Amino acid sequence: MSGTGDRIACAGLGRERHLAALGERLEALGEHLGKLERLVDGEHREKVLQTGAALRRFSPVVNVVGQIKAGKTALINSLAESGGVLPTDVNPWTAVVTSLHLNSAETAGEAAVFRFFTAEEWDQLTCEGGRAGLLARSAELETELATLKRQMAEVHAKAKARLGRNFDMLLGAEHRFNSYDRALIERYVCLGMDDGEAGTRRGRFADLTRSADLYMQAPRFGAPITLRDTPGVNDPFLVREQVTLRSLGDTQVCVVVLSAHQALSTTDLALVRLLTTMNDNQILVFVNRIDELDDPAAQVAEIRERIRDTFAMRRMAAEVPVLFGSALWANAALGGSLDALPPASRRTLAAAIARDGAADPAAGPAAGHTAGQDEIAAAWAASGVPALQARIAALIEAGDGRRQVRTLAGQALNIARQAEARLRAAPRDPAREPNALDTEALFARINPMTARLNGRMETITDTAWIALQRELHRLINAYAERESAAFAAALDRQGQVPEWTPDPVAFRQSLGTAYYAFLAEVQEQTQALYDEAAREIRTLYGLVLAEGAMPARIEPPQVPFTAAPTTLGAALTVDMSSGWWTGWFARFRSSRTKAAQLARQIRTEARGVVQGLEEGHIGPVFRDYRAVLADFLEEHCATLYDLVPDDGRGEQTGTGRWLGRRAADKARLLVIAELTAGLEALFDAPGRPAPAAAEPLKALEATR
Repeated sequence: MSGTGDRIACAGLGRERHLAALGERLEALGEHLGKLERLVDGEHREKVLQTGAALRRFSPVVNVVGQIKAGKTALINSLAESGGVLPTDVNPWTAVVTSLHLNSAETAGEAAVFRFFTAEEWDQLTCEGGRAGLLARSAELETELATLKRQMAEVHAKAKARLGRNFDMLLGAEHRFNSYDRALIERYVCLGMDDGEAGTRRGRFADLTRSADLYMQAPRFGAPITLRDTPGVNDPFLVREQVTLRSLGDTQVCVVVLSAHQALSTTDLALVRLLTTMNDNQILVFVNRIDELDDPAAQVAEIRERIRDTFAMRRMAAEVPVLFGSALWANAALGGSLDALPPASRRTLAAAIARDGAADPAAGPAAGHTAGQDEIAAAWAASGVPALQARIAALIEAGDGRRQVRTLAGQALNIARQAEARLRAAPRDPAREPNALDTEALFARINPMTARLNGRMETITDTAWIALQRELHRLINAYAERESAAFAAALDRQGQVPEWTPDPVAFRQSLGTAYYAFLAEVQEQTQALYDEAAREIRTLYGLVLAEGAMPARIEPPQVPFTAAPTTLGAALTVDMSSGWWTGWFARFRSSRTKAAQLARQIRTEARGVVQGLEEGHIGPVFRDYRAVLADFLEEHCATLYDLVPDDGRGEQTGTGRWLGRRAADKARLLVIAELTAGLEALFDAPGRPAPAAAEPLKALEATR
């Protein structure tokens, strides 16, 4: 396989290209930045280069999570149309966070990068027992902790034996390749391989691999996109939980893959726990393997209702789109032949195509197609993958795609307008115009303005965080009291070791609801403050420059992307199996003591989650919000100081004369005017609204 991955070319699969409009806007933005870079110098040129680097890094992340054997890796292969680059015939496969970077501008000529755990991370996993070990120590479960340590010591010994003297050298290292094939990928990401297998090197480095990044081109998508195969929701020891949670932080879209045989239920606690860290409008549900149902058209309505019921029980939004399909059909269609499909699956597909009318034998083949190509195109449509691709693209277009274009176009616009102001270089003369500002007067205006705006930013974030803390602790105390009361009642009914099951998912959902309400309010207030800062800066330009020279408008900065609060998804003791609780309760004699200790344990662990939220999430988020405002003010204030007269004769200071009044200025101004018009169009362009939910089969629609 080449460095960009082998592509599948199947002429009968339609020509729809997703994210094409976003790709055009990104390309246009890149061209504008290239022109702007040639017009400016100094700090402004450096700012343009930074904006260009951010543009090249942009690749919205689609995280794919799912149940065991739901077929999520096969689905990722079909979404990427990758030719089956990710192995699906290995059990277990998804043991490492694996990202497919489609159409990335940041490959630097490399096709695959595998990164290993650092020595500190490896020790935390194997010596401390990961998250499960932390919980066992917190609850003082010595037996369970000893078992965890023994199991993880076996993992450590096995990895060291497999890698020999290379073990220590690999920790913290990374391996890079300019091409890859399935054998190479399996060597780094497939756990569970038997070391005694002859002629195979599967899983050689997998124990130590923290992440895998693969780069390829995907003509179906008109813009960069990253598909991420995420492990960890079924790991009983939680040893990779933190890696999994961190990988979810930058998610723009989360695709939850369920099996048609086992739709989402209350038993999928680990999966639902991850979903509580996401905003509902980020989530798509794809029910895979409808090819294995006896009668998909008749069973889909029942499956959908079951999923909706679970969402309702977990207080998740009922509007989360639920799509149905088959990755098996999609990959067969991408391969150009349906011959390898199992007979039962082939019959189900034929019935679905007949009901859908995608291939009408009486009508004959489409123009330029053979009958076989029509059947393959119908299978592709029936697979539900095109509908899922379109839904993902729509969420990105209207969400992170629009936000990123506005952010980067706004930055470029402000640089262009500052360059225009310096080129025009027509300051007002304080000696003749009483309202004009000299350096001293400008300083007297800028200092209190920046102090006031930055102070308000501090007030917004501090006040909101105090209110959120209060609400989170209220929810924690209420949950602790509710669970301890339920446990005490079970003790009264059943005796010393009752059959009692805690309900941490509803608790987590309430935490997530409180967080996202807090975030929406903070973001709204922050954007309003950014808008006010832009207005005040423009007012200062009006006091410094003559009317014809001042910028027509100043674009406010945009609130930065805010990562998901993955800390809220960290496992608690209440998430563990009943065996843990049996040992834990045995330490206490009286029923009252057991109930009280349960409440104390819940409060202690949950407050630790809140502390982690503050230190690992809220703190960095607020620092970003404050830095955006501070950088915006600093950049414009520096330009204003350069433009203001320093001696009362209308002479500009320092770099205020950086381009002088040469004839070439007129040509530059024309170019800047053209750039500004193009950037304004990008900044003001509305995001494409998400389409109505679509199903892969018309017959399935009728069952709603």
